[in-house]
Amino acid sequence: MASTSESLSQPAVLHKRLLLAMAGVRLAAGGGLRERSDPAPWADLVAETERLAVGVEARLVVAAGQPRALRRRLMAQLEPEVAQVEQVAGRLVGTIDAWAEGSPDMSAAQLLERLDAVNAALADVARANTTAELGPVPASSVLPPLPSSQRGSRRAPG
Repeated sequence: MASTSESLSQPAVLHKRLLLAMAGVRLAAGGGLRERSDPAPWADLVAETERLAVGVEARLVVAAGQPRALRRRLMAQLEPEVAQVEQVAGRLVGTIDAWAEGSPDMSAAQLLERLDAVNAALADVARANTTAELGPVPASSVLPPLPSSQRGSRRAPG
C-alpha cells in the first residue's frame, strides 16, 4: 500500500487536513444544537473558523494550479496557515466539548481565557491573510519565534 505522501499531492494533503479540522469543529458544534432555540455561545467562533479555513482553501486551490516551482513556494507558505487552522479548530473543539459537558474541568474564567486565545489566533491569521494579499508572508511573521538554542536547526516538513 502506498504511503499518503506517495499517493496524494501536497495540495491534496493540505486540503484533507483543512477538511478534517473543520469536520471536527462541525461535529463538536453540532452536538445538541438541534435542541437549542438560541444560538450556541460558540456559534460566532465556529463561523469565523469556517471563514478562516475557506480563505486558506481558496488560496490552496489557486496555488495547486500553478507551475511546479511556484506551487512548491506557495505550498511552503500555505502549510503554516493550514497548521494554524488546525490549531484554532483543535482549541475550539476542546472548548466546545468542555462547555457542552455541563461540568467543565475548567472554571468560567479559564474557559473565557481559552476563548480569548482563539480570538487572538483568529486575529493573527486575519492579519496574515491581509499580508498574504499584498505578497508572500515570511514564516517569521506566522510562526512563533524559536528559542535561541534551536535557531538555525528548523527543517522544512518532509
